[in-house]
Order: sequence, then structure tokens, then C-alpha cells
Amino acid sequence: MRFLKVVQEKDPGRLEASTDRLYEAIFENKVKVADNPSGVLGSLSPSVLDASRVEEYRQQSSSEETKEKVKRDAERLVEEGAFGFPWIEVSRPDGQRLTIFGSDRFEFLADWFARFSFPPP
Repeated sequence: MRFLKVVQEKDPGRLEASTDRLYEAIFENKVKVADNPSGVLGSLSPSVLDASRVEEYRQQSSSEETKEKVKRDAERLVEEGAFGFPWIEVSRPDGQRLTIFGSDRFEFLADWFARFSFPPP
């Protein structure tokens, strides 16, 4: 999480691809983070981030500043009622926000968005 926090701040355009690649390494390829942290992060290079940037972000993710930011994010989520994964936060262009828990809520989410009139393609 701390590594992705650094990506979010330093290179937000690569956050989604970084998240996808890390989840693929951990959940599809079964790379154990505790046993092989460099292998998990190595999955990002070279297609998502170059190796020097992975190392830079890895080092920054260990900083007290980054740890505190992730801690504050976690506290905010708990205050908002988050209690599991996936916890999804969405906003519509009209400013309405919705938070939902669970992958079984996607139909509800689609219905919530359908109430908003999207511009024609």
C-alpha cells in the first residue's frame, strides 16, 4: 500500500497499471510478498515503471512521511465506515458520492450511475 501511495503522488498516471500489475503478481502468479518483495515490485519493470523509478519509489515508501500518509488514509476510511475489500469510493460529475463494500454490489453501482444522464458519445 505504501508503494502505491508513492506512485499515486509521484506518477498518478501509472497508478492503475501499477495496481493491476502488482495484483497480478500477488494473486495470479502467487508471488509471496513476504518471501520475495523485490520479485513483486520487479513485476512493474520495465512495462509500467523503469527499474530506477521502482527503486526510488520503494525507498520512499519506507519513509516515515509515507507511513503517516497511509495511516491517515486508513483512519479516514474507518471513519467513513470501511471494513473490508473491495471498498469502493465513487463520485458522479454532479458531486454525489457513494461508498460501497463488496464485489457483489456492482449491479447496485451500475444502477446508481444510470440515474445520471451521460452525454451522448
